[in-house]
Amino acid sequence: MRALFGTTVALLAIPCCMFCQAAAKPIPPEWLRDGRVVVPDFNFSIASPNPEWHWSYQQFTDPDKETAFIAEVAPDTKYVLMVLNGGGKFEGKEKFAARMQKTLPKGWQIKDVQHEYTNVPMSGSSKLKITLQLPNDSTLYAYDYTVPGKRTYLVMCYSQETTEPLPFTQFVGTFALISPEANTETNPANLSGIFILWAIWGAIVDWGYVKRGGVRPTRNDKIGVLAAIGLSIAAMVALSLYGASPDELGHMTALLLALIFPLWEFARWRIRRKNPIVKYPVAPTAVE
Repeated sequence: MRALFGTTVALLAIPCCMFCQAAAKPIPPEWLRDGRVVVPDFNFSIASPNPEWHWSYQQFTDPDKETAFIAEVAPDTKYVLMVLNGGGKFEGKEKFAARMQKTLPKGWQIKDVQHEYTNVPMSGSSKLKITLQLPNDSTLYAYDYTVPGKRTYLVMCYSQETTEPLPFTQFVGTFALISPEANTETNPANLSGIFILWAIWGAIVDWGYVKRGGVRPTRNDKIGVLAAIGLSIAAMVALSLYGASPDELGHMTALLLALIFPLWEFARWRIRRKNPIVKYPVAPTAVE
């Protein structure tokens, strides 16, 4: 997914921000309000760890016009908040690692990727811990929290600590959207509900058709639909093993249901059309 590539670019922006910050600019004074950085144009606010921290920001033109907000304090501690234009879902550790590895600096190797869903800084977020081996055989850990939506927000840091630094966790917990509704993704009109309602109506009609003596589904028909359901279940299990989120699995279940059930009822409609129930006239009873 496109957002996954954006995540990779954002993570790789951290070393650039750490070692080459010539293009970064100090944030405007009006963004600092009572110990928080408030950026209405990007719909977020976050607390500054303490007054000694220095804030700057940097805008990138490619690939998705990301903006990085950098908080740093001497000697070398830096936290980065990336804002990406666009949303998406995490599509699995293996794919993430494969794509990120292609864009890492020469000699950097991904040794492990850990992913989990979390309610920090808000419901629907996810977190990553990426273990990197550097050319000098030292180990570096990348910690990342992602807030999805119309804009994707990533709060990240690099550390040599094997566990997530507590000050960073506290920093992430202060993140908030100024207007949560403005960051909610709007989905296009979903027609699956219409197809399912049509299928339910078809099932009721077919029940009455069979009850009046119509053609029943054959054994092969039943095996076919059971095979389709079995393949769908197998696909769901495979997706879950590859790291699909509960939300993605729910959407996939609804999609498969909206395909299998209406297709079955469409086939039954064709049967009813080819084999209508003929009502023969009843002969009049003879009157003595």
